[in-house]
Amino acid sequence: MFDEGKVFYKIRDYKKAYQAFEQAIQLDPNNAAIHEARGAILYELKRYKEAGASYEQAVQLDPIYKSSYIAKSDELLIEGKSLYTSKRYKESLIVFEQAIQFHHMNKRAYILKKWAQDRIAHSKANKGGLSNEPFRCE
Repeated sequence: MFDEGKVFYKIRDYKKAYQAFEQAIQLDPNNAAIHEARGAILYELKRYKEAGASYEQAVQLDPIYKSSYIAKSDELLIEGKSLYTSKRYKESLIVFEQAIQFHHMNKRAYILKKWAQDRIAHSKANKGGLSNEPFRCE
């Protein structure tokens, strides 16, 4: 089942890959590699919280998988920062929240989420007639 899941992953049939990895876990629940692979599939399916839980299970079974788990969270942060830089604050906020769901111990994700929230609040305040320009008395 594990090899079958890898084949489905390579051809990007993520639903079938997920099913194969679920079956493989039933047969070998202590195999960290299967949990890690399931995490990768869940990530592709944008089920970040479940992906994080699967990676956590892999790390508990074998700490070698921790770098892979953290890398996925970092990928989300890169995407969120790109959106933030493009002034797409609401979209960046969503991605930062996904990074937190995926790896709740990532402090950078919380900081970046706060920045996005502040920019959104600032934008709303400016729509209420407040100016971004400094006051000039002439």
